[in-house]
Amino acid sequence: MKKVDFKHFNIIYLISIIFMIILFIVWQNSFKLIINISKEFEQIDLFSEYRIPNYNAEFCIFNKCKDITNKVKIKNNVNTNKTGKYKIQYKVKYLFKTKFKIAEVNVINDNLIRETIKDIENYIEINNYKISIGYVNLNNNYTYKYNENELFFGASLIKTLDALYIYEKTNINDKTRNLVKNAISISDNESHYELLDIIGYNNLKNYGIELGALNTLKGDKVNGYTTVNDQIIYLKHLYEFVNSNDLGEELKNYFINDYGLRLNFNNDLVIMHKFGHYDEVFHDVGIVLTDEPYIVIILTKESKNDYSTIIRTISEKIYNLNKIVTS
Repeated sequence: MKKVDFKHFNIIYLISIIFMIILFIVWQNSFKLIINISKEFEQIDLFSEYRIPNYNAEFCIFNKCKDITNKVKIKNNVNTNKTGKYKIQYKVKYLFKTKFKIAEVNVINDNLIRETIKDIENYIEINNYKISIGYVNLNNNYTYKYNENELFFGASLIKTLDALYIYEKTNINDKTRNLVKNAISISDNESHYELLDIIGYNNLKNYGIELGALNTLKGDKVNGYTTVNDQIIYLKHLYEFVNSNDLGEELKNYFINDYGLRLNFNNDLVIMHKFGHYDEVFHDVGIVLTDEPYIVIILTKESKNDYSTIIRTISEKIYNLNKIVTS
């Protein structure tokens, strides 16, 4: 009986496996399915007719692409009679390859939103309050602003930028960590002055401007002036930092404090905030950490009035607006 050469067989088997792996890699990297959607997130009004946004699909071989849009299948479960978030699945299958893509639609009750916003503005205008407001839902980016370009003396709101600069641009040490903690959690002015010396006036000013807050340290070399738009930029950047950086949780805890807090009309709410107070101004700005987190900014020149009640009342109205936007 002839003896089988298993060694030779194993070499052929190994070569075959390697060849198949190479073919698989070539297939995965050279033959591609692509689905392009013009809008991957869309917001529509309750009872409005929903139209699927423009899309196309391609099959590409070594960067030469063929249009296969007619192969796309769409799963559409959007019920425009109900508010809520809905997902649409795009699927294309071609030559043993399958590609999926998801688009999201947020159906909102625009009439109810308009009524809620009107209630907020009536409260301000009937009482002739000098106030600016900003609101941004951090999940769907729904935004409402009132008097957003009005310049206010920023007072201690600049300390948010101190903290961001130190945590993002420097190597933290015990000294700077304690200075930031005191500047934010008890709004200590001496800590702010020391941080400003460490950072450098021009560095802090340029940092804010580079983020897009063009009024950073404008008109005053210690605190500067600010607007709703500036504060939205600061707080969005703060939210991104605390959710993406290893030091984020530490910084977040400094901002969760009761010192000067007026936004909290409900003791169950968890709010990262910074207040500012000088002469006629009293501001409170923050991020409300609900299941649908949102930014709320209330800048006022009402410190000679019952500013605590004013800010809490507006904060509650913004909270209700957020519930409507995300319900």
